[in-house]
Amino acid sequence: MRYTIIGVTALFATVVIAGVLYFKSINEENIKENQPLEYFLDDSFLISSFSTDQSTQNLFKDYAIFEALLGKKEWAFLKSMYTYFAENSQIPFPDDKDFFFSFHERKEHLEIISALSLEKKIEQKQFENLRKKMNRSYHIETIDSLNFLSYTIGDSTNDMHYYIGYAHPILALSSSLTLLEETLSKKSKKLSNKDIEFAMERKRRNSPVNYIFPHKNIPFIESFASDKSNSFLSKLLRDFDGISSWSQNYKSDALILVGESKVNEHKSYLSLFKNQHKTEQNLSKHFPYNTALYWEFSVSDREQFQQDLKKQQTENDDYKNIEKEKEDFKKKYGTDISTYLDQYLGNNFAIVEQSNKEYLGFISLKKADRKIMEAPLFSSLKGDSIKRWVYPSFLKAEYGDVFQDFPRPYVFLTKDVLVLSNQLNTLKEYILSIKNNRMLNGSLAYKNFEKIQSRESNITFFADRENASRIIRSDFKNNVAKTIIDKENYGFHNFYSWSFQLAGKKDGFYSNVYGIYKNESALGLEAEWEYPLKNKAITPPWVFEHSDTSQFIFFQEQDHRVHAVSPAGEKIWSAVFHGKIVGEAIQMSDRSILVVTDKNRLYRFDPDGKPYPGFSLPIARKPTIGVKLLKINNKEVIAIPAEDKPMLYSTGGDKIKSWENINLNGQKIQSLLSINSQLAIGTQQGDILIFDIHGKQIKKRSPSSAIQIKSEFYPEDNNSDDFPLIVSDSAGNIWRYTDEKTDTVFTADFSSKDIVLNYDDELHKVALAHPKGLDILSIPNTNERKSIRLELNPVTQPQLFATSVIGLASLQNRLIYVFNREGSLLNGFPIEGLPGFYYGKINYNSANYVLTFKRDHTLYAYRDFNN
Repeated sequence: MRYTIIGVTALFATVVIAGVLYFKSINEENIKENQPLEYFLDDSFLISSFSTDQSTQNLFKDYAIFEALLGKKEWAFLKSMYTYFAENSQIPFPDDKDFFFSFHERKEHLEIISALSLEKKIEQKQFENLRKKMNRSYHIETIDSLNFLSYTIGDSTNDMHYYIGYAHPILALSSSLTLLEETLSKKSKKLSNKDIEFAMERKRRNSPVNYIFPHKNIPFIESFASDKSNSFLSKLLRDFDGISSWSQNYKSDALILVGESKVNEHKSYLSLFKNQHKTEQNLSKHFPYNTALYWEFSVSDREQFQQDLKKQQTENDDYKNIEKEKEDFKKKYGTDISTYLDQYLGNNFAIVEQSNKEYLGFISLKKADRKIMEAPLFSSLKGDSIKRWVYPSFLKAEYGDVFQDFPRPYVFLTKDVLVLSNQLNTLKEYILSIKNNRMLNGSLAYKNFEKIQSRESNITFFADRENASRIIRSDFKNNVAKTIIDKENYGFHNFYSWSFQLAGKKDGFYSNVYGIYKNESALGLEAEWEYPLKNKAITPPWVFEHSDTSQFIFFQEQDHRVHAVSPAGEKIWSAVFHGKIVGEAIQMSDRSILVVTDKNRLYRFDPDGKPYPGFSLPIARKPTIGVKLLKINNKEVIAIPAEDKPMLYSTGGDKIKSWENINLNGQKIQSLLSINSQLAIGTQQGDILIFDIHGKQIKKRSPSSAIQIKSEFYPEDNNSDDFPLIVSDSAGNIWRYTDEKTDTVFTADFSSKDIVLNYDDELHKVALAHPKGLDILSIPNTNERKSIRLELNPVTQPQLFATSVIGLASLQNRLIYVFNREGSLLNGFPIEGLPGFYYGKINYNSANYVLTFKRDHTLYAYRDFNN
């Protein structure tokens, strides 16, 4: 990752530095536009060319990635200069010509030089005329100490400056005087003609920016970025001599470079994949949630790979140890080791570095077969499913240097994949992540990565920016790490991930580089406001009316303190309640709020936090679901379900004694609701019991078979005389109750019967969440069904919002989704957040917002600019 980040940091200086070079000779015909490449130094680790045509300038005018990588301070200065020169009619643009940029490591600093070739000489008086026309904020000075015409140009307000050098036909600019001298000197060692020819042949003329990356200077990048010269990454890239030529595709929320790579030496491990062709890679679904970096490899022709690997190992003197262990194995078991390896081992393998800097190895099997664990490749660990690899050289014999640091790993089989680790505890922690279904492919970074990057390749490198933050801090040099984590001047924190892919093509590779960026206008990038707490929140944020002109946000945190927050994120009031709020908070018609707590207290208070007369008051039993506001006999009644007794009060807080003696005969309450102005109790056994105003049971509805109810009972239509109800049971069935009959309208047709529903009584649709996603069903015609595949374990209840959308949260991945009623994901989702969020207006005339808590005990308000 360090190579990608550092290279790309420099990359985008290309755009605005060009602005200060718009000095144009009178006649530009027959310009040798690629001539600057012949001047660039041999130790350049990245070269880019930027087209100057107007369409390219317009394309990148508001490209947020430039500022993120270059830095706000540098961007502002260079952009202001660009604007000045671009608008100066006496300095027209050199249409359809390229500016070239070369990046160099000098004394642990990144230095850049830009160059343009000219046909006609520029006289000194042209520079002097420019100097006179410059804005007073800039200054130009002549330097007489060089053997070529040179000036400095700078901004007096922030002490930034550049050196301009001209040795016909090259006009060059750099912030380093030394680099400028070296480049324009004919005595310096330059790029090879072969590398220039390779790059120019593959340059895409219709691409706005093109890049050349000489592989031999990878060590310079490593020494620039890190003191760790023996990391897995550096070992893998060792001897990877050659060159890459890339062209940039425009996408506002991603850096995408596409091209080819040539490899000069066959000593490099990566060169083994030249003779392969791209094939599907599917190991990433097995990687743990805390994956920081991974390399995944796949071979399409195993026999060819083995031939190339054997040749490389013979030349590296690894073959003797491999052959000796093969002979020992055959003497001991009377069987060639290849019998086992060829029978079981597949063509995909990977190395994962986790955020704690522990490594895991992954090897695909040809099929899921536990018999491999009985092979003499392993020694048993008593009483555990984990085993130990016995022969150190066999992994290297099959897959090469990628497993050289796994001599005798611990091994665990999951489905059709072997998982390897040098540390027993590391492997046990991985097994725990499988049980909890906490995997990388559920993260926001990976989901955005999947949208863009191909699943077919031979080599894929991926770095999760957030998970890799600890590695950056510990392994990168201090000045580089500071730049990457600097949120004030740089925007590396707004990248989800970095990656590159290589696919074999005989003489080299097709190669792609990706940086997935959080678009500036994307939902969830920057909160409009934040409200920090001392403890985690234990309720969702609710939005209630405060007055005729304003609303407010209400929630409770773990110390039982409740908060009222304005739509601007400012505190209105707070108070400590006795106990945790159970269920939902309800706002009454007079704007007072009703809540009940697990410490047997009922609260009613106004939007300013003042208690309603007579409240709070104690209740007789512990509530199980939460407070309900029902209309019975044309009067509002406060209803609180306990385990097997309903507690009913007037809105003034007086007990309604006529219902105190209701006997449920051992059944437990699942729901309280009103049917035709009468009290209805839904039980966990599936019965609906209806009582008159005197507490006498007058009707009973029961299911056709014994069931265990899981959801609340949802009224399908409050205006129907039949008053149908929708409910789900623990066996994955959805039931529909009417006066005439009770039957199932849907049975889960997926493996898990763990379903959680919510019901939209306006559109007569069920939002049904289950471990594999979300289904939206029409009732009673459930053939009208929209299925959305997500990984949801544990399953959380879908939320219905007034804006006609369905909200769903993934607890394990800390992602929240918002769909329209037809099941289409709204733009900008998913975003990071915890279950129990809010989507909709937070004030009468506001835009839609997402209100969500995160693990840092903070409420975030994200404005949805799509509405």
